Amino acid sequence: MRFAHLADCHLGANRAAVLRELEAKAFHEAMRRCVEAKVDFILIAGDLFHVNIPDMTVVNGAAKILREVADAGVPVYVVYGSHDFSPNQTAIIDVFESAGLLRKVTRAKVVDGKIKLEYTVDKRTGVKIAGLSARKGGLEQEYFKRLDADATGQEGFKIFMFHSAISEYKPLRLREMSSIPLSHLPRGYSYYAAGHVHQRAEIHEREYGLIVYPGVLFASSPIDLEMQGNGVKPGFYIVDFDGEVKNVSFQELDLCSVVNVEVDVSNLNSQQALTLVLDKLEKLDVKGKIVMVKIHGKLAGGRVSDVSSSVIVDAQVKRGALHVYVNRNQLSAVENSNVKLGSLSVQAVEAEIFKLNIGKVNISDSKLQGEEGIQTAQSLLALLRQSPLPNESKTDYEARLKRDALKILGVEG
Repeated sequence: MRFAHLADCHLGANRAAVLRELEAKAFHEAMRRCVEAKVDFILIAGDLFHVNIPDMTVVNGAAKILREVADAGVPVYVVYGSHDFSPNQTAIIDVFESAGLLRKVTRAKVVDGKIKLEYTVDKRTGVKIAGLSARKGGLEQEYFKRLDADATGQEGFKIFMFHSAISEYKPLRLREMSSIPLSHLPRGYSYYAAGHVHQRAEIHEREYGLIVYPGVLFASSPIDLEMQGNGVKPGFYIVDFDGEVKNVSFQELDLCSVVNVEVDVSNLNSQQALTLVLDKLEKLDVKGKIVMVKIHGKLAGGRVSDVSSSVIVDAQVKRGALHVYVNRNQLSAVENSNVKLGSLSVQAVEAEIFKLNIGKVNISDSKLQGEEGIQTAQSLLALLRQSPLPNESKTDYEARLKRDALKILGVEG
């Protein structure tokens, strides 16, 4: 016998059209492979959708795919994830269950303050499935504390589905994520179908059966994309069993390539930084790939916004990149010191500002350095303030300014 285990599909998470298309394609490809592999049933351990009431285009696409699976005679069992759970209104998951496209395995009753889970029994295999839904902000911790779902000594193949991180096995990068201690998991299940952690993991614990996190089907965030660029492939599991787990096979869904580019622009001005980023990207093959650009460091001059994301994105799209994401969160600029105006003249204030910033400009011409550079800058600024002469045409005015500017710079026109 055989089943598939998916989690964290996050349909509708991506705003960019090309990423949303890949997101839907990943789900369709996973379902197609499940049917082709002749699985007896499919488990989705939370976050089928990114929100509880997603965009109707996303809903319609998912419904068509799940209808194909249902028509092939393969049941789909789900628990709510932290994204598609709604405590006070009907979610799309509920609508899909009413339409016969899937079945929730979260039936429970409260007895003497304890939550007792009821099994959903798969008709074809006789497998007993119990599940606990996630809540927003990790609120399911309280439910796990009250859980009375120990299956020790019970006959048959039993699956426990949940959507939470386990404290002892959280990746370091997720150390702040809400989680439950391993001891809160009920014992005695043959397989623990987990979700929520966007990173594949197979956990073998002596007092438990196999605990498995399949990770994402497709990236729902820039962090997921960066991980894929670092070799963490998305996908799902197919599990063979006969009384106990016999084989666990991870099915990669490598629908596109991701390229990570990290550039340190410390001590450069903003224009130099932008040039460096573009030069690094120019050396890479980006055609048909998702490009993740991370820029960090402290600029010696200019503004962070001058290292233009739109310029970087447009350049790579023209070169055939599928999608480009620019991260400037760790990029900063040297802040100008406050100039105390007091009774200073406008010219004196300008001189102070030039004095603070001229050292940040990387230029070899001595005329544009130090005190001489400050005087040159002030002269140019004064020139630019000049208004057209009476009856002077726009063309003559611009030609005069250009001629006088070249004289100030000591350049022959």
